[in-house]
Amino acid sequence: MLFPDDYMCSVPDPESSPTKFITKRPPTTADYERFIHYSQYLWHLDYGKGSWCPIPEDFFEDYFTLFPTRSVFPQLKSLTWYMKGANQLPFLIHSGIKSLQLDRPSGEQEPQPEDITVTDLQAILPNLIHLRDLVPLNGRTSMSGPDPTPFQKGMDSILHKWTQLRRLEVSRYLPGFFTLFIAISELQSLQYLKIVVAQRGEPIQPSRDGLKPALDVVHTASKLDIEGELEDLHIALRICSTGTQLTHVGLLLYRPIDNMDRDNDPPLDHFDYFFLPPTLSQKKLTELTINGYGYSLNYGYPSPNWQLPCSVLSTLVTPKCNFTAIEIGIPYFFVITESFLDLIAKTSPALKIFIILTPNPYINRNPTITLVSLIRFALSLPNLLRLGLEVDARPNAEITGPEDHTEAHLKHSNDSRVLTSSFVKILEVGVSPIDDVGYVVECLRRHFTKLVHVIYDDCRNYCWCDFGYDNCDSDYEDFHLPECEIHLLPFIQEMEGLRRIEEMGHEPKSVWAVHPEPCKLGYSPLSCAGSRMISEQAELPVSAAEDI
Repeated sequence: MLFPDDYMCSVPDPESSPTKFITKRPPTTADYERFIHYSQYLWHLDYGKGSWCPIPEDFFEDYFTLFPTRSVFPQLKSLTWYMKGANQLPFLIHSGIKSLQLDRPSGEQEPQPEDITVTDLQAILPNLIHLRDLVPLNGRTSMSGPDPTPFQKGMDSILHKWTQLRRLEVSRYLPGFFTLFIAISELQSLQYLKIVVAQRGEPIQPSRDGLKPALDVVHTASKLDIEGELEDLHIALRICSTGTQLTHVGLLLYRPIDNMDRDNDPPLDHFDYFFLPPTLSQKKLTELTINGYGYSLNYGYPSPNWQLPCSVLSTLVTPKCNFTAIEIGIPYFFVITESFLDLIAKTSPALKIFIILTPNPYINRNPTITLVSLIRFALSLPNLLRLGLEVDARPNAEITGPEDHTEAHLKHSNDSRVLTSSFVKILEVGVSPIDDVGYVVECLRRHFTKLVHVIYDDCRNYCWCDFGYDNCDSDYEDFHLPECEIHLLPFIQEMEGLRRIEEMGHEPKSVWAVHPEPCKLGYSPLSCAGSRMISEQAELPVSAAEDI
């Protein structure tokens, strides 16, 4: 508290935030002097939409009456501001700020205040390195979002003046892409670009040759993220000419519910849009991330028997590709083949992350990758640290008993790339059918000697027996039907016999640690409700990305 308790007190405010502060008495000169002393130590201020401690507006007025030439926070470097209160923004900004993130009201009917123009903003903040001004789309499954404001529309004519800008995050209508990228092409220091595709008038009809829409603009950003519909992947690959050194494309997919009949499956032509255009192979990409969100667990998913052949990913295995990271998680089941994995290993030998999983609990899963195929793929990639694939580890898929079929297959392999032990630290198996639990566990321990985490999905959402980790204290046979071949409980119990594990809350994934080195919690981006997080050391809630 920068002011004494008798100046401000907290009261419940259920309409906006859990707590707000009201003034009990006017601040004195001593109060402001105390504030000035401490305010010089504030470098980062998050006053976004979720801010629980709004600053009273009369404070700003009184402050600048007493100190008209002094910034409220003179050492402030980073500011996140909710634009609904933009009339207070001029009191906080100054030339020392390097990062500005503007949160805007998400409702179409909510006012979009414009108490400061983009021209004024650039003049006051000439040294920005990071600028974010997005129309929020977290409620996009039920609304299109507000129209771009005059502030946003005027930004394109000013962008080139921010010569030090390295990170830019903006939202635009598709027709506004052309002027936006003309402005972006002048940003010589730009390293990261994120575009949220705002509501579109007419749907794009992408062509399979990847030539539409043609947005050939050179810019210096090496990392590009697109947030939009399935069709926007093609936009992501066409907003850069061959002169752009693009190394990363991330696509966050959503699909508005109101465009689909809830009682029927989505039209197949909608999902037919998922294919990777040939232009992908013309980019010098090293990282590709495609994740789906905005899909309700009650509707919005494709039919349970909807599957995609791995041929839709064929552009990932062209000679020009050399990926270090591939992460794909969308509501389809990819039929991955061993030959496809062989091509991935040959064309991208530097892979560090390879994940192809689905968060769809209603999709029919028929993994064609066996345990032998999984291990062989991992052993052929010396830099692989994180692997995510569903594997069929049932008896009719190579495992018939205690005899070591995996070793036999690997001994007959003539591939010189195959190692004797993998360096994989994090293994995600989704909902992999497992029968001989002890054998599978032993194979993982033998061939994945550096393994720290195994991440799997609770089967409660994937089979009709409705069995979950919550039933661990109950008799397994009473709750889990023989027809379900997803035997997670004995899988957990087998690991508990090898190493003590502790249940840690109710995170979206289940994790157990299998290596004696210090354990860190690993989180999968492909979250699914109804599972538990278990790990040995809860005091280290470090993301898996930091682990690798």
